[in-house]
Amino acid sequence: MASTNTSSIEQYNTIFNNSVYSFWFYFVTICSIPSVVCFIFDFYQFIKHRKTLIYENITHHIILCLLINDFIQVFIIQPFTLVYFYFGHIKYFYSVTYCMFWIYFNYTFINQSLIFTAYASVERYLLLFHKQLMLRHKILFHYIPLLITIVYLPCMLFYLIFLFPCTHNFDPTQYECGAPCFAQSQPIGIINQIIHLFIPVTVLVFFNSFILIRVLAQKKRSAAAVAGSLSANFWKQNSRMIIQLATICLLALAVWIPYVTSLLIQIFGDRAFGGSIIFFHIINATYIPNIGTPFFALIGFPVEIRGRMRTCITYLKRRQQRQNRIANTTTAT
Repeated sequence: MASTNTSSIEQYNTIFNNSVYSFWFYFVTICSIPSVVCFIFDFYQFIKHRKTLIYENITHHIILCLLINDFIQVFIIQPFTLVYFYFGHIKYFYSVTYCMFWIYFNYTFINQSLIFTAYASVERYLLLFHKQLMLRHKILFHYIPLLITIVYLPCMLFYLIFLFPCTHNFDPTQYECGAPCFAQSQPIGIINQIIHLFIPVTVLVFFNSFILIRVLAQKKRSAAAVAGSLSANFWKQNSRMIIQLATICLLALAVWIPYVTSLLIQIFGDRAFGGSIIFFHIINATYIPNIGTPFFALIGFPVEIRGRMRTCITYLKRRQQRQNRIANTTTAT
């Protein structure tokens, strides 16, 4: 995630009791279990229907990237943080290398999720209202921007955390061992927050608002007969894409707008706010969008795939009911 003020983080262990850490440990753990199951189900659908979802349709590429990123965060990187929540420190595992990799992976995958969501907003707008242009120039408007989005942040953060000329001052009792030294080197720390946090959140707000206005305007034009048929057809073809994007972006905004607001409070107002229990909860809330991604990704699957999913779920329910009836009969006899 975006870097936080070290002096603020140093206050955590003095003002928080074990119940705060326990809450986030159990909340994240319990929510992650169904999330991982849903991730696996989503990946199975992408593999099984790869021709429909990947080869023939570019609209699902960014969703697949978001799923892979968030799965790695939830299943592989998140346990680093759970160790900290469980013990209240990482003294048993502490080393400079451990802290650097914890910070690098946490910053990369959480911020990459935000950037992927912002990119999805821009691409969805182009696919909704400039689809022919996108399809005619897929390399220029789809594949090249997507590749840059995938590669840029990991490379930039690798340089800032591992290669930037400064000395780390880590503490195993602090969240993410404190903060990387580049975050305390001004103006690099502020520039990092602007580029990797403020700009993506602004893009999310702007393009989702723009999409909402355009969609409402499209539906309003349905008063005329011809325009109405066009509007209805537009909504029928794109409703799933719009709803999927809206749910993913609303969850991201619900988490990241309070985080950005908190950082602005610290920069322009009360720096002590960074050490408050409220800010600690706001920071940890940034894990929630990663956990929720696989559930919202299901919304955008084509009708035929969702139909097969419903059939499969219905079959499993009926099978379970039959097994329960057999078990009850056996018990009664």
